[in-house]
Amino acid sequence: MLLTNDSLNEKTLGAALVRQPSQIGTFAIASLSSYATVGHEIGHLLGAKHEDSEVQYNGWWCETYMTPQGDSMKSNCYTYSPANRENIKNFLNSKA
Repeated sequence: MLLTNDSLNEKTLGAALVRQPSQIGTFAIASLSSYATVGHEIGHLLGAKHEDSEVQYNGWWCETYMTPQGDSMKSNCYTYSPANRENIKNFLNSKA
């Protein structure tokens, strides 16, 4: 993963290219302008999915790392949803 202080463009703070296990070239880039971007792109590299993201409540509504498009009215939970924690666990177990 390449970390940068800048955004990739006006709309994009990070990107990941995740290939099949038999291929070489899985990588990501993330802007340090948002901690959530780094967590989001690491999630992609470890098998987390957008569709398994959640909105949770921790005193205020917050979004888990894999939310595809953040809502400025919600905070960041700074965690993966239970489903994405399971996805990551399964991905890591497949590498053991």
